[in-house]
Amino acid sequence: MRIAVDVLGGDHAPNEIIAGVALALEQSFPPDGLLLVGPEQLIREKMGSGADCPEIINTEVRVEGEESPAEALRSKADSSIRLCVDAVARGAASGLVSFGNTGATVVASAVGLGLLPGIKRSGIAVSLQGVNGRFVMVDAGANPSPKPEHLFHYGLMGRAYAQDILNAENPSLGLLNIGGEASKGNTVLKETHALLEASNLPFHGNIEGNQIFEGNVDVIIADGFSGNTVIKVLEGFGEFLMAG
Repeated sequence: MRIAVDVLGGDHAPNEIIAGVALALEQSFPPDGLLLVGPEQLIREKMGSGADCPEIINTEVRVEGEESPAEALRSKADSSIRLCVDAVARGAASGLVSFGNTGATVVASAVGLGLLPGIKRSGIAVSLQGVNGRFVMVDAGANPSPKPEHLFHYGLMGRAYAQDILNAENPSLGLLNIGGEASKGNTVLKETHALLEASNLPFHGNIEGNQIFEGNVDVIIADGFSGNTVIKVLEGFGEFLMAG
Protein backbone atom coordinates (compact mmCIF):
# COMPACT_ATOMS: atom_id res chain seq x y z
CA MET A 1 0.00 0.00 0.00
CA ARG A 2 1.21 3.47 -0.88
CA ILE A 3 -0.27 6.72 0.43
CA ALA A 4 -0.08 10.03 -1.45
CA VAL A 5 0.51 12.91 0.99
CA ASP A 6 -0.63 16.45 0.18
CA VAL A 7 2.38 18.36 1.52
CA LEU A 8 0.74 21.73 0.76
CA GLY A 9 -2.58 20.94 2.45
CA GLY A 10 -3.38 22.53 5.81
CA ASP A 11 -2.99 25.70 7.85
CA HIS A 12 0.56 24.79 8.90
CA ALA A 13 1.72 23.24 5.63
CA PRO A 14 4.22 22.46 4.34
CA ASN A 15 6.52 22.44 7.39
CA GLU A 16 4.26 20.48 9.76
CA ILE A 17 3.34 17.97 7.05
CA ILE A 18 7.00 17.34 6.28
CA ALA A 19 7.72 17.00 10.01
CA GLY A 20 4.93 14.43 10.27
CA VAL A 21 6.34 12.45 7.36
CA ALA A 22 9.78 12.50 8.99
CA LEU A 23 8.27 11.24 12.25
CA ALA A 24 6.50 8.40 10.43
CA LEU A 25 9.78 7.37 8.80
CA GLU A 26 11.54 7.47 12.18
CA GLN A 27 8.89 5.07 13.47
CA SER A 28 9.73 2.57 10.71
CA PHE A 29 7.07 3.53 8.16
CA PRO A 30 8.56 2.34 4.84
CA PRO A 31 9.65 5.18 2.52
CA ASP A 32 8.20 3.39 -0.50
CA GLY A 33 4.82 3.46 1.27
CA LEU A 34 4.61 7.24 0.81
CA LEU A 35 4.33 9.50 -2.23
CA LEU A 36 4.90 13.15 -1.34
CA VAL A 37 3.18 15.80 -3.45
CA GLY A 38 4.59 19.29 -2.96
CA PRO A 39 7.64 21.53 -3.46
CA GLU A 40 10.46 19.07 -4.11
CA GLN A 41 13.34 21.41 -3.31
CA LEU A 42 11.92 22.34 0.09
CA ILE A 43 11.07 18.73 0.93
CA ARG A 44 14.59 17.57 0.11
CA GLU A 45 16.13 20.45 2.06
CA LYS A 46 14.22 19.43 5.17
CA MET A 47 14.40 15.65 4.77
CA GLY A 48 17.58 15.15 2.80
CA SER A 49 17.84 13.39 -0.54
CA GLY A 50 19.10 10.03 0.65
CA ALA A 51 17.65 6.61 -0.01
CA ASP A 52 15.16 7.05 2.85
CA CYS A 53 13.39 9.99 1.20
CA PRO A 54 10.07 8.96 -0.40
CA GLU A 55 9.33 9.66 -4.05
CA ILE A 56 8.20 13.24 -4.69
CA ILE A 57 5.82 14.73 -7.26
CA ASN A 58 6.90 18.35 -7.58
CA THR A 59 4.37 21.19 -7.38
CA GLU A 60 4.16 24.53 -5.62
CA VAL A 61 0.47 25.08 -6.37
CA ARG A 62 -1.95 24.79 -3.47
CA VAL A 63 -5.69 25.25 -3.00
CA GLU A 64 -6.17 27.81 -0.25
CA GLY A 65 -8.73 27.23 2.48
CA GLU A 66 -10.98 30.10 1.42
CA GLU A 67 -11.04 29.22 -2.30
CA SER A 68 -14.09 27.81 -4.05
CA PRO A 69 -13.33 24.09 -4.49
CA ALA A 70 -14.82 23.78 -7.97
CA GLU A 71 -13.21 26.97 -9.28
CA ALA A 72 -9.83 26.15 -7.76
CA LEU A 73 -9.76 22.68 -9.28
CA ARG A 74 -10.71 24.06 -12.70
CA SER A 75 -8.00 26.70 -12.66
CA LYS A 76 -5.31 24.75 -10.79
CA ALA A 77 -4.85 21.46 -12.60
CA ASP A 78 -1.40 21.05 -11.04
CA SER A 79 -2.48 21.75 -7.45
CA SER A 80 -1.18 19.35 -4.82
CA ILE A 81 -4.59 17.86 -4.00
CA ARG A 82 -5.41 17.37 -7.68
CA LEU A 83 -2.09 15.59 -8.25
CA CYS A 84 -2.70 13.38 -5.20
CA VAL A 85 -6.04 12.28 -6.64
CA ASP A 86 -4.47 11.73 -10.06
CA ALA A 87 -1.84 9.49 -8.43
CA VAL A 88 -4.58 7.31 -6.92
CA ALA A 89 -6.52 7.26 -10.20
CA ARG A 90 -3.57 5.94 -12.19
CA GLY A 91 -2.56 3.41 -9.54
CA ALA A 92 0.58 5.15 -8.29
CA ALA A 93 -0.99 5.34 -4.81
CA SER A 94 -3.67 3.37 -2.97
CA GLY A 95 -5.10 6.36 -1.11
CA LEU A 96 -4.36 9.93 -0.13
CA VAL A 97 -4.08 12.13 2.95
CA SER A 98 -4.76 15.88 2.93
CA PHE A 99 -5.28 18.41 5.72
CA GLY A 100 -6.17 21.13 3.23
CA ASN A 101 -9.40 22.49 1.76
CA THR A 102 -11.97 19.81 2.61
CA GLY A 103 -14.35 20.79 -0.16
CA ALA A 104 -11.57 20.65 -2.75
CA THR A 105 -10.53 17.22 -1.51
CA VAL A 106 -14.09 15.90 -1.78
CA VAL A 107 -14.72 17.44 -5.22
CA ALA A 108 -11.35 16.34 -6.62
CA SER A 109 -11.90 12.79 -5.36
CA ALA A 110 -15.46 12.60 -6.69
CA VAL A 111 -14.42 13.87 -10.12
CA GLY A 112 -11.10 12.08 -10.37
CA LEU A 113 -12.04 8.75 -8.81
CA GLY A 114 -15.80 8.64 -9.34
CA LEU A 115 -18.58 7.60 -7.00
CA LEU A 116 -19.77 4.11 -6.19
CA PRO A 117 -22.56 2.81 -8.46
CA GLY A 118 -25.90 4.28 -7.39
CA ILE A 119 -24.36 6.85 -5.03
CA LYS A 120 -25.21 10.44 -5.98
CA ARG A 121 -23.43 12.58 -3.38
CA SER A 122 -20.14 12.22 -1.53
CA GLY A 123 -20.07 12.13 2.25
CA ILE A 124 -17.33 12.65 4.83
CA ALA A 125 -16.93 9.78 7.29
CA VAL A 126 -15.50 10.39 10.76
CA SER A 127 -14.59 7.54 13.10
CA LEU A 128 -15.17 8.28 16.79
CA GLN A 129 -14.71 6.40 20.05
CA GLY A 130 -17.86 5.43 21.93
CA VAL A 131 -18.66 3.47 25.08
CA ASN A 132 -18.64 0.16 23.22
CA GLY A 133 -15.81 0.87 20.79
CA ARG A 134 -15.44 2.90 17.64
CA PHE A 135 -18.30 3.97 15.38
CA VAL A 136 -18.54 6.07 12.24
CA MET A 137 -20.60 9.18 11.49
CA VAL A 138 -21.49 10.17 7.92
CA ASP A 139 -21.75 13.03 6.82
CA ALA A 140 -19.41 15.42 8.66
CA GLY A 141 -19.62 18.35 6.28
CA ALA A 142 -19.65 17.47 2.58
CA ASN A 143 -23.38 17.97 2.00
CA PRO A 144 -25.14 20.39 4.38
CA SER A 145 -28.50 20.18 2.58
CA PRO A 146 -28.98 16.54 1.56
CA LYS A 147 -32.03 14.83 0.16
CA PRO A 148 -33.45 11.74 1.90
CA GLU A 149 -31.87 9.44 -0.69
CA HIS A 150 -28.46 10.99 0.01
CA LEU A 151 -28.82 10.25 3.72
CA PHE A 152 -29.94 6.72 2.92
CA HIS A 153 -26.81 6.29 0.79
CA TYR A 154 -24.67 7.62 3.66
CA GLY A 155 -26.07 4.77 5.71
CA LEU A 156 -24.97 2.26 3.07
CA MET A 157 -21.49 3.77 2.81
CA GLY A 158 -21.20 3.98 6.58
CA ARG A 159 -22.08 0.30 6.88
CA ALA A 160 -19.37 -0.60 4.38
CA TYR A 161 -16.84 1.45 6.36
CA ALA A 162 -17.91 -0.02 9.71
CA GLN A 163 -17.74 -3.55 8.36
CA ASP A 164 -14.44 -3.30 6.47
CA ILE A 165 -12.50 -0.83 8.66
CA LEU A 166 -14.03 -1.19 12.13
CA ASN A 167 -14.71 -4.93 11.79
CA ALA A 168 -18.35 -4.54 12.85
CA GLU A 169 -20.57 -7.50 12.06
CA ASN A 170 -23.85 -6.48 10.39
CA PRO A 171 -23.36 -2.79 11.34
CA SER A 172 -26.41 -1.07 12.81
CA LEU A 173 -27.67 2.40 11.83
CA GLY A 174 -29.00 5.42 13.68
CA LEU A 175 -30.25 8.76 12.32
CA LEU A 176 -29.05 11.91 14.10
CA ASN A 177 -32.15 13.90 15.02
CA ILE A 178 -33.62 16.19 17.68
CA GLY A 179 -35.79 13.47 19.21
CA GLY A 180 -36.27 9.74 19.35
CA GLU A 181 -39.75 9.64 17.83
CA ALA A 182 -40.20 9.06 14.09
CA SER A 183 -42.29 12.25 13.92
CA LYS A 184 -39.40 14.45 15.08
CA GLY A 185 -37.20 16.57 12.83
CA ASN A 186 -37.68 18.32 9.52
CA THR A 187 -39.24 16.84 6.39
CA VAL A 188 -35.92 15.46 5.11
CA LEU A 189 -35.24 13.59 8.35
CA LYS A 190 -38.79 12.24 8.55
CA GLU A 191 -38.61 10.94 4.98
CA THR A 192 -35.16 9.46 5.63
CA HIS A 193 -36.48 7.72 8.74
CA ALA A 194 -39.28 6.20 6.65
CA LEU A 195 -36.82 5.00 3.98
CA LEU A 196 -34.57 3.35 6.56
CA GLU A 197 -37.46 1.81 8.46
CA ALA A 198 -38.88 0.31 5.25
CA SER A 199 -35.52 -1.19 4.28
CA ASN A 200 -34.06 -4.48 5.46
CA LEU A 201 -31.16 -2.65 7.11
CA PRO A 202 -30.62 -2.91 10.90
CA PHE A 203 -32.01 0.55 11.63
CA HIS A 204 -32.32 1.44 15.32
CA GLY A 205 -34.20 4.71 14.84
CA ASN A 206 -33.27 8.25 15.73
CA ILE A 207 -30.20 9.13 17.78
CA GLU A 208 -30.23 12.34 19.81
CA GLY A 209 -27.12 14.41 20.40
CA ASN A 210 -26.71 13.19 23.98
CA GLN A 211 -26.78 9.56 22.78
CA ILE A 212 -24.02 9.79 20.18
CA PHE A 213 -21.36 8.15 22.35
CA GLU A 214 -23.56 5.57 24.08
CA GLY A 215 -22.51 2.90 21.60
CA ASN A 216 -26.00 1.85 20.56
CA VAL A 217 -25.19 1.84 16.83
CA ASP A 218 -22.18 1.35 14.57
CA VAL A 219 -23.14 4.06 12.07
CA ILE A 220 -24.71 7.46 12.72
CA ILE A 221 -26.25 9.11 9.67
CA ALA A 222 -26.18 12.90 9.72
CA ASP A 223 -26.69 15.77 7.32
CA GLY A 224 -23.45 17.63 6.67
CA PHE A 225 -24.50 20.69 8.68
CA SER A 226 -25.34 18.75 11.85
CA GLY A 227 -22.44 16.33 11.51
CA ASN A 228 -19.92 19.12 11.06
CA THR A 229 -21.38 20.98 14.03
CA VAL A 230 -20.89 17.88 16.20
CA ILE A 231 -17.25 17.60 15.11
CA LYS A 232 -16.51 21.29 15.69
CA VAL A 233 -18.11 21.21 19.16
CA LEU A 234 -15.96 18.20 20.05
CA GLU A 235 -12.83 19.97 18.79
CA GLY A 236 -13.63 23.13 20.72
CA PHE A 237 -14.47 21.27 23.92
CA GLY A 238 -11.27 19.26 23.63
CA GLU A 239 -9.24 22.47 23.30
CA PHE A 240 -11.09 23.91 26.30
CA LEU A 241 -10.19 20.88 28.42
CA MET A 242 -6.56 20.97 27.30
CA ALA A 243 -6.31 24.69 28.07
CA GLY A 244 -7.79 24.21 31.55
